[in-house]
Amino acid sequence: MSELRRLVALALTCMIVAGASGVAAGVAAAPVQTKRQAELNILRSPLYFWRAGLHGFIRSRTRTFRTNVTVICNGGRGTSLQAHIFVCVLRYRRKTIGVRYSALGKYAFRLRIIPHSASR
Repeated sequence: MSELRRLVALALTCMIVAGASGVAAGVAAAPVQTKRQAELNILRSPLYFWRAGLHGFIRSRTRTFRTNVTVICNGGRGTSLQAHIFVCVLRYRRKTIGVRYSALGKYAFRLRIIPHSASR
């Protein structure tokens, strides 16, 4: 009977250690989004740019992006198209804005406007 208890205790210990290491690996991994998803998320958040005072990119009546505003994001590891941080550029006519896009989860993100001198 004691041999069976030892085996059960050993099995439970192994399962707990394996589960804890899997949870730790999941927490340590950075959230990953695709380049395309980052570009679409930026285009879906015009209110951020309106509040930042970048009214040239936004229609004043509807608070939506003007027609022909383009977003191009760059980043990732090597040739991969997935990352958790992208540097994106918004363009409308001759105006250009640099934005740092940080993925916070599967759908969440944070935007930060890059100063003009660093965006060129």
